[in-house]
Amino acid sequence: MGIVIASFITLVVAGSILWVKPSRRDVRIADIRRKAMSHGMRVRLLDEKLVRSMFPWLSDHRGLSIYESHNLDVPVDREMRVFRVNGLEDLHELDRLNFDELERKISSYDMPDGIEAIVVYPTGVGLLWNEQGDESAVDALSELLQLVNREYKAV
Repeated sequence: MGIVIASFITLVVAGSILWVKPSRRDVRIADIRRKAMSHGMRVRLLDEKLVRSMFPWLSDHRGLSIYESHNLDVPVDREMRVFRVNGLEDLHELDRLNFDELERKISSYDMPDGIEAIVVYPTGVGLLWNEQGDESAVDALSELLQLVNREYKAV
């Protein structure tokens, strides 16, 4: 009987410790976000209100975050725009004819995996990303943020 009670107590203590310990996915995402912050990016988690106003095509926003940079050289009169990136291959060619110059440029970029949308703010640029991959993807995100900002200034 004592062995059963000791085993039960051991399982309860071990289970409590393992329940508090972060998973491998949580550690990976924390490392990605830490590296993004070291690059000067801000990570914004999505809520229902933000998704409805900026990304109405998303049916499920869990697992997505906006990686944004606001310390870029931006023009004064820039307006906020959202460019959908994922799903462009399904568009009809007549829909592509309605793209403006910037949308054509953005649709031609070589995007890192997991980018769903590009958000151009009056003070910076953001990427809606599903945080797949590892820390090396943050370098590609940083380069893409700077490229989009340069292209938006040139248009």
